[in-house]
Amino acid sequence: MDRELVDLWRKGMRQLARRLRLVPTGALGRGVTASAEPGCEHKADRLVIGLSLSQVTVLTGRIAAAPRALPGGGAAPESAGLSSAVGPGQSPPS
Repeated sequence: MDRELVDLWRKGMRQLARRLRLVPTGALGRGVTASAEPGCEHKADRLVIGLSLSQVTVLTGRIAAAPRALPGGGAAPESAGLSSAVGPGQSPPS
């Protein structure tokens, strides 16, 4: 790859990391880190988002408490008041 193209790619990766850091920072507050690690022929590019253990706990709780939606806009069984033991493609007990 041309050196200018590589530099442009790396700059784009850093900008992506900076922007993606805003999402968990908005939900969890300060202390979220994000870094871009450009790859090479033998290794894929990586985007790493760093959270403290307390931030992971808060994020996990928020995800678990969020209402679930099915593709097409319908409510998932849990948010429709059905048992959480009902799996995809299963009917609730009668």
